[in-house]
Amino acid sequence: MTYENLMGNLREDSVIILDGANGTELELRGVPMDDNAWCGLAAIDNIQILKDIHMDYISSGADIITTNTYASNRMMLESAGLAENFRLINEATVRVAKSAAQEFPDRDILVAGSLSHRTPVDDNGNLTVMSCEQEAYAEMALLLEREGCDLILLEMLYHPDRVRHVLNAAKETRLPLWAGFSAR
Repeated sequence: MTYENLMGNLREDSVIILDGANGTELELRGVPMDDNAWCGLAAIDNIQILKDIHMDYISSGADIITTNTYASNRMMLESAGLAENFRLINEATVRVAKSAAQEFPDRDILVAGSLSHRTPVDDNGNLTVMSCEQEAYAEMALLLEREGCDLILLEMLYHPDRVRHVLNAAKETRLPLWAGFSAR
């Protein structure tokens, strides 16, 4: 489905179904979570499980699947000691989502690139403030565009001070933007 077709369907009051959480589902399926980058490392050793999750969401009716990039920006990967693998991890994550969508040639599935304002947490569980946030978010947004995502999903926005940073980064792309907010 092209994004234009999706918007046409929305104008016609059609229902569009988004997938569910990737990280939570990875954890439920036994993928170990990293204390720093949570589910962001799934592309390293658990790519088939991630693809199975995407395919299960599509089989359940999802029209849009979301890349597992919620917790894999450079700041998160750096806190896990894997910043040098930023491109490898995120390119593989987008590739697996696109591959899962292509497994359903009779369905028009869009791939949403997840862009969050997630940063590492300190020892007390608080998000850290980092001077490189804007650059890290922009790097992720541009990677999602370059790798062929159909739209950017600003995922789980809950920190008012950080929303503008992630929104500005997403606006650097030519992709449509959707946003999901979380009340805390």
